[in-house]
Order: sequence, then C-alpha cells, then structure tokens
Amino acid sequence: MQTTSKAPPPQAPTSTTVAISGSVTCLSGNAVTGVWVDVAQGAGFSPWWPTANPATATYGYTLPVSEPYALHVGCGGTQPSWAVATATPPVSGTQNSFNCDDISGDADYGACVRR
Repeated sequence: MQTTSKAPPPQAPTSTTVAISGSVTCLSGNAVTGVWVDVAQGAGFSPWWPTANPATATYGYTLPVSEPYALHVGCGGTQPSWAVATATPPVSGTQNSFNCDDISGDADYGACVRR
C-alpha cells in the first residue's frame, strides 16, 4: 500500500502589534489636551501624561500592525474641546517626538514638526 504525504495547511498570517511612544509639545505654552493616533487600522485616542511643564506630554499607543501613523495633538482648551488642533505628517518607527505650532499667525500654525 502506498501512502502519500500531505503538505500542512497554510497558516493564517500573524499580526504583530507595535508600541509607539514619544512626546509632544505645544509651542505656545498651552497645555496638551489630547493626542489622537491616525492610522489605517486601529485609530484612536492615545493615553498621554503631562510632564512638569504642562505644554509637554508623553504619549504611548499600541498599533495593531506596523504601519505609518500621524498624530493630532490638542493644545489648550479641554479634552473634549481643543483650543487648537495640530497635526504631524505621517511617520514610521516606534519613537517619535514633535513640536506643535499652536501660535496663531506663525507660518507653521497647526503643524507639528518631528524633533
């Protein structure tokens, strides 16, 4: 009797989560009031922690897959109602920190630049 061997069934791809973190600073001195992580999969509000200077906060978030992301940072106002919403360009990597220009009249008003 002849036996044939079968190849094992293909395995489903595994997803590896990626922890991102860094800090954000509102250049006007207004307190950071929120951090939103904008990604194709798993967008949401990031936990953030003010430092001794309320204009700077650290953030941490877990992406469901490795992909570029952008941050939207609230400067001033309250958590549900930011005075100024700023945004970063899309970035990759696990550690990124930004200076966010929330000073009305500045050329880069509303933009966050990686530092």
